[in-house]
Parts: sequence; structure tokens; C-alpha cells
Amino acid sequence: KIKAILYEKRIAHVLKKKKYDFVVTEGGHYWEYKSAYKYVPIEKSIFHIHNITEGNVFLERNYGNFIGTSKFINNKFVENKVISNERVHLLYNGVKIENFNKDVSLQEKKKLREKYGLKENEKTIIYCGRLVKGKGVKEVILAFKKIYRSCNAKLLIVGSPDFSIESNTDYRNELIETSKQLENYIIFTGHIYNKDLYRLYSIANIAVFPHNCDEAFGLAIVEAMSSGVPVITTNDGGIPEVIQDTDTIVLDKNSPTLVKDIAGAILKIIDNDKVLVQMSNKGKQKARLFSTK
Repeated sequence: KIKAILYEKRIAHVLKKKKYDFVVTEGGHYWEYKSAYKYVPIEKSIFHIHNITEGNVFLERNYGNFIGTSKFINNKFVENKVISNERVHLLYNGVKIENFNKDVSLQEKKKLREKYGLKENEKTIIYCGRLVKGKGVKEVILAFKKIYRSCNAKLLIVGSPDFSIESNTDYRNELIETSKQLENYIIFTGHIYNKDLYRLYSIANIAVFPHNCDEAFGLAIVEAMSSGVPVITTNDGGIPEVIQDTDTIVLDKNSPTLVKDIAGAILKIIDNDKVLVQMSNKGKQKARLFSTK
């Protein structure tokens, strides 16, 4: 609480001293900065929405405009009709496409495969993201356990419970427990810096993101598509806006047979090179629309 108060006072001090074209607030605990808003004219104050937020009187009175990261997020924001549609604008998240659409040498790919115990003839299925329930990591693992004997592949789980810190949680322990006896087939890489992700995507054949968390946009999906990796995902939140016209396999996030559906989707395409190439090309083409440029 003390840190929040000091932070608010610091913001107020900076805003009081300087003039800005616009001041953008990045979601979060916006109500903690209320004393700072009096130094910003409402027409110069913008609220950036990147998770489900309900419009309210405080926001309506302190911000002139609102920018959401997907139509899904914007629709949720204006659902209660407190804030008018005219003040809410769409700006999809941007991805540095050039950081993912990179050539990786055969020698480097070979080293990576050796590092993670991937045999030359094995396919690679990848999940990349935070190890939290809503991202569907456990469902990926359970689906892979159903089919690992039927497909010549291994599963890479890329990420940690936090964005950049190697931390441990009960859910991560649950994932490791679920993967027991398949340590040679399911590999946890831990946190990988964003600038290095393209290397792992370069050895991936399929990326799986069965989200069920009202995803605001789906950055990891765009990053995978930028790298030319075919995607299996769900109809969650803003994801349909990202993968439209990409031949991505889209599963029902509320399906009682989701694990079975993921397994079936993987088996359907993992050995179909023609389909994989088609999905890869369409995904790369679509990803360009979300370039930061």
C-alpha cells in the first residue's frame, strides 16, 4: 500500500511539472493514481485496455478515449453502456515480426535438437507461454499422453509461471507430476527470453494454444505464425480475430472432450506435410498484419 501511494505521488509530481501530448494509462490498478489525473486534461488522457475491464463512472470521468487490443475486449468494456462506443477504439497488439521470421542454420537446429533430446526423425510439438491454468498447458500434456505412442514426436513446454522469473507454483508442480514417466517425451525448457524464441520455433512442427482465459489478443499465437509454425488453438476471447483466414485449427474451449479434441487435431496434421506447409504460409501472411511497423 505504501509503495502504491509513493508511486501515485511520483506520477502526480511528474505530470504537474511537464506537459504531454497524451498520457496513456496501461490498465492495472488505475484507481490508485486518482490524485494524478487532475493534472491531465481529459481530452489528453487515454486508457489502454488489454484485459477484460468493465466501463465505470470513474473511467468515464477521467479519460477522454479508450484503446482496446481486440474487438472482444472492446465489446466487453462497453457492454454495460456506461461509456459510449464512440470513445472506444481498436488497436491490435504489435509483434516484431522480424524477430521471429528469421533463418536458422541447419547446424544451429541440430544443436538445439541435441540439447532437448530430439532425434533427427522426431517431430516437435510446442506450447509457449506462461504456465498458468487458463492457458491450457495441462490439457496439452494430457492430449500428448494419449498419442505419444502413435506419433513420432516430443512435446516442448516453453515458459515459466511468471513472465520472466523462474518461479515455482503448485500448478507447475502439477504439470510436472502429470508428465511423470514421460520425461523423455515431454521437455520443460523453463523461461526463454523473447528474443530467443524464434530458435525454438524453428524446430517446431506444430504449436498448441488451447486457451480458456478470455484471451485479450494472443501474442504467442502471432509469434508462432510469424515463425511459420502451424497453430492449433481455441475460440477463446480475441483469438478468432487473430487467426481468421489462416487455416488454423480452432477447437471449442468449452468442449467436455477438449483433451481428446487436441489429440485428434495433432494426429490429423502432424504427418500431412502438404497441410502443414499451407497452414505455415497462411499464418505468416496473416501475422504481417500485426507487425509493429
